[in-house]
Amino acid sequence: MGGDRRRRSIAVVGVLAAITGLSGVSAATSVGGDRPSFSKTAVASPASAFPTTTTTTVAESAPVVVAATSTSSSSVPRSTTTTTTSLACHNSSDPKCGPFRWDRDPGPNAPLTVEVSYSPIHPRVGDVVTFHVTYKDPDASFFPDDCTIFGDGGGCARSVASSDDPYCGPMFGPWDPPPRRPGFEQLGDPEGAGVPHTYTSPGTYTARFSATSTVTFCGFAGPYSSNGERTVNVTVDPASPTTTTSSTTTTTR
Repeated sequence: MGGDRRRRSIAVVGVLAAITGLSGVSAATSVGGDRPSFSKTAVASPASAFPTTTTTTVAESAPVVVAATSTSSSSVPRSTTTTTTSLACHNSSDPKCGPFRWDRDPGPNAPLTVEVSYSPIHPRVGDVVTFHVTYKDPDASFFPDDCTIFGDGGGCARSVASSDDPYCGPMFGPWDPPPRRPGFEQLGDPEGAGVPHTYTSPGTYTARFSATSTVTFCGFAGPYSSNGERTVNVTVDPASPTTTTSSTTTTTR
C-alpha cells in the first residue's frame, strides 16, 4: 500500500510540472506588443502517462479528370466493283440500238439488166409464143419480185418469197453491208424453159418484163438492189386460112 501511494504521488507531481511548463509557455506567448521568437522543442511523454489519440487527416484530392482517349478507327473503304453491261449493237435487232445504218460505205451499186427474146418470130393467132427472159445483176443474187405483162389486157404476175436470212428481220444500229453475190436467173418451169403465152387476136402487143434484184430472197433491198425492165413488141398475124378439098366422082356407064 505505501509503495502504491508513493508512485501515485510521483505521477501527480510529474503531471503538475508538465502543466505548469505549458502554462508558462502560453503566458509568454501572450505578453508584450512585440512577439518574441520561440523555438518549440517536442518533449516525448511516456506512453503510460498520457493516452495519445492519432488523427489521420486525408487530404481531399482534386477530382482526377481522365482525358478521353479518342480511338480513331481508320476504316478502309470497300472497293466497289461496278459491272457495266454494254449493249451489243452490231448487226442487232434490238430497238435500243437506234436507227438502222450501214457500219461502213457499201460502195457502188451495179445495175440489173433484163434480156428478152421470143419465138416464133412471126406468130399467128392461136400459136404459143414463148418468151425467154433472163435477169442479171453483178452484186445481187435474188430476184424475188418480178412482173410479166403480155400486153393483151392480162395482169402482172408477181412472186415474193420469204427467207431465214438475218437481213430479213428487224435491223437496228450499225450493220455490216451484205456480201456481193452475182445473180442470174432465167424464167420458166423448169428454169430456162421460158414463159409461154397464146394471143387470141391478131395485132401488135407490147410485152413488158420487169424485176427487182435484192441481196436476200425475203425481199430486203440492201445496198445493191436494182430495178430492171425490158419490153418487146410482138406482132401476131391472123390465123392461117383453113383449106378444104372437095372431090368429084364421075360415073361412066
